[in-house]
Amino acid sequence: MTGLIRKPMCGETEHQKLKVFANAGFVECWLGPRLSALQAAVPGIQLEVAFGSSVEDYLRGNADVAIHFGRGDWPEYQSAYLRTGYEFPVCSPELLPPGQQMADPSSLAGFQLLHEDDASGWAKWLAYAGVQHPGLRNGPIFHSTQTIFSKVIACEGIALGDDIVAADLLLSGGLIKPVGLVRKSNSSLYFLQFRTEEDLPGLASVRDWLTRELRSHEEETALLRLNEPYPAKQEQSEPTA
Repeated sequence: MTGLIRKPMCGETEHQKLKVFANAGFVECWLGPRLSALQAAVPGIQLEVAFGSSVEDYLRGNADVAIHFGRGDWPEYQSAYLRTGYEFPVCSPELLPPGQQMADPSSLAGFQLLHEDDASGWAKWLAYAGVQHPGLRNGPIFHSTQTIFSKVIACEGIALGDDIVAADLLLSGGLIKPVGLVRKSNSSLYFLQFRTEEDLPGLASVRDWLTRELRSHEEETALLRLNEPYPAKQEQSEPTA
């Protein structure tokens, strides 16, 4: 059973394991680049990170804990709120001609929309913005956040991102937020514990590290949640000679 000390093989150092499941996009775009820092926070614990998207996935995979997007309605499990994301369109800085900005959300009509899993995310955002897109159902669908961002960077269309999974690419300049409108997500990020009957090694340290790092990251990404493009127009302008 995961979460318990297993008998080491000959010549192997005895260690403990914690099996962590999470949404693939969160792992690929946020946790992955920070995994060495998380591992350092739990010395002596072997982290096993796996992908999942539902409680059923986690249970089938024998997860000890999960980092899960949802509404917090799991009375049978212990959960801790981590963070709520804010959604907005993202595109490559090369997609728009130099100096051109999108006037408002209706400007998206001239570009192909890229979908993650299905078109529901874009449908909700466009409804929130009060605009329609003639090709809403026509854009390609991808099942990987990392893949869809690579397509966006290659100027193949515009995708929905948020201030969690898209943040690193936005702050580094790999992506921009072309439209100044954000929508609060219907789901929030939670730390979900499955083996409540066991004192899992490293569990509290992992939960505390995630809470601390996501709070710090939220402060660092405050500009992304403003109802204005990012970078702002003046930041995009070339300095005068």
